[in-house]
Amino acid sequence: WNQYCNDNCIEGITFDGNYENNTKSTLLGIRIRGANNTIKGCKFINFGVGENQTHETFQIIVGPDTNALKGTTVIDNYFSSPGRKSKSSEKHVPENTCIAVGGYDVLVSNNVFENMDFNVVDQQSPLHGISLAFTRNAKITNNKFINFQGSCIYFDSWTNEDFIIENNTAKNVWQFLQLTLS
Repeated sequence: WNQYCNDNCIEGITFDGNYENNTKSTLLGIRIRGANNTIKGCKFINFGVGENQTHETFQIIVGPDTNALKGTTVIDNYFSSPGRKSKSSEKHVPENTCIAVGGYDVLVSNNVFENMDFNVVDQQSPLHGISLAFTRNAKITNNKFINFQGSCIYFDSWTNEDFIIENNTAKNVWQFLQLTLS
């Protein structure tokens, strides 16, 4: 994590967090820091919050050093089935975020977020589809949210400038856009 990984492509991999059967947690699918990286055509299923419901989970996280991150592309990925545990408590816990990204010239496009429901007993945490923090020139386009019970697109309370949100679709969602800009 402390090294930069530039000019890479992660493509066509299924990431199954196997959360229900995991004795500890499933915190991350991909975590990368660098420039000109692409995550394409992957599938992310069954991810859930961390051990004892105290750590947030990310299927994809890119960042947070905006000076070194330019040209991140997250396209054509599929997200479904948030992880569940049958003996969960009804308390506030951190988020379950599909895509968290920061940097310049970010493109998040043609991703599908489907059948991701929230229940305070089973799910344990709020859902975020796409979460941006410290971005400039981010383009969020042509993503589909179907039966998504959370914030589809969430801008964190960090600086986000010159972003474009266009041609996304949402069907049966709780909240399409949440802006908490500073």
